[in-house]
Amino acid sequence: MDSTPTLPVQAMPEAIDFYTAAGFDVRSYDASFAFVHYEDRSVFDLGLEEGMDTVANRAGCYLVVDDVDGWHRRLSEVGYVVGEIAEQPWGMREFALTDPSGNRLRFGRGV
Repeated sequence: MDSTPTLPVQAMPEAIDFYTAAGFDVRSYDASFAFVHYEDRSVFDLGLEEGMDTVANRAGCYLVVDDVDGWHRRLSEVGYVVGEIAEQPWGMREFALTDPSGNRLRFGRGV
């Protein structure tokens, strides 16, 4: 089973630019919806929510990746503020990134 969450975004052009710079392939369906892929696999979708409070946004997703350090380095080099990589008591090595709409993405891999 696969799951593709839809993350709410306040401004679609800004979100598309953010995720494209992060290394994802983004295909806009229309002005209010976009599909986000990585290496030809669906990762998540973006749905426009005009007037949303980005500070109150609690949406997000967990991305299981093969190379946590590589993703951390790549996102840092783009200039994004990423959390430190840490090994968690639940057995994951992970870090977090928050997009301009307040969506929290965690990138991790089992240790």
